[in-house]
Amino acid sequence: MIQNENENDYTQYVFYMLKCILEAYRKLHYIMEVNTDNGSTIDGVYKIIFNSATPINKHVTKNVLYATSSATIEKALAALVKDGKIQPMTKGRYSKYFRL
Repeated sequence: MIQNENENDYTQYVFYMLKCILEAYRKLHYIMEVNTDNGSTIDGVYKIIFNSATPINKHVTKNVLYATSSATIEKALAALVKDGKIQPMTKGRYSKYFRL
């Protein structure tokens, strides 16, 4: 596209903003999908960890499952570790979990 000296091209900015908006809607759709499932908390936590390409910590899980208490998420994580469906990557306060 040929441009004059006094004209600006905003197409790259518009494409960038549209990509950001699309990514935000995809995240919102994912969060709503996980929260509206009729399954148990264990299923929701497993779904979050299974769909992630990187290890997930408890704080991220709490942000996605916003209506679930921290104690319930901790119990679900402990049950999934005990069942052998996920494995803890690190231990302690900042422990992260990854799928097997």
